[in-house]
Amino acid sequence: MTEQEKRELVTSSLQLLSDSQHTENVYHTLMQIKDTINQKKIDKLQFKNFISKSIASKMLSDLPETKNRYLYEKQMDCQHTITWKSGNKTSKHCWVRTCPVCNSIRSAKMINAYKESLASKKELWFVTLTAQTCQYSELKHRMAEMQKIFTRILATNRHLNRKTPSRNIPLNGLRKLELIVAVNKKYHAHYHIIMDSKKGAEHLKNKWVEYW
Repeated sequence: MTEQEKRELVTSSLQLLSDSQHTENVYHTLMQIKDTINQKKIDKLQFKNFISKSIASKMLSDLPETKNRYLYEKQMDCQHTITWKSGNKTSKHCWVRTCPVCNSIRSAKMINAYKESLASKKELWFVTLTAQTCQYSELKHRMAEMQKIFTRILATNRHLNRKTPSRNIPLNGLRKLELIVAVNKKYHAHYHIIMDSKKGAEHLKNKWVEYW
């Protein structure tokens, strides 16, 4: 829910409460507010579900012979039925990596898992490491190549830090791989990284550019 939607919801909720002239109407008014909140949640879920199914349908259409066909078919059935109970939703998820619904759940879990650790850092730097777009047939090799280069940079940096302690360039952070399908049907794999030092962030960026 966006900030604008939250403001609109608060405004409408206050209006509903102000319109309640008698105490016995307050309960029904609160139920109306609760239903409004749940409806906005449902609308947001429906939109994510629409995007998820659109992606799966497109992949099944463009890649009819892919060995991952069963995954896209599974994604088509993600959250096929959503049940609301006591303000909480229950449904069956596909957990396919291309599903935005399931990815949002993974992201929320990651945020909760690392929130305390990140909050304790004095500074945080956001780094994006990109590579050239490629065809689907080249994607697996491209991602393996990115992982190889990233691992090499870390290993070299550890070696130099041990060899010259005064150098001390830390490469600490959280990394996530993101994949975007471009309009020309090419695939853009890239890393998003949160690092705990400017020195480390700049070093990683500079070393990555040397390979690409």
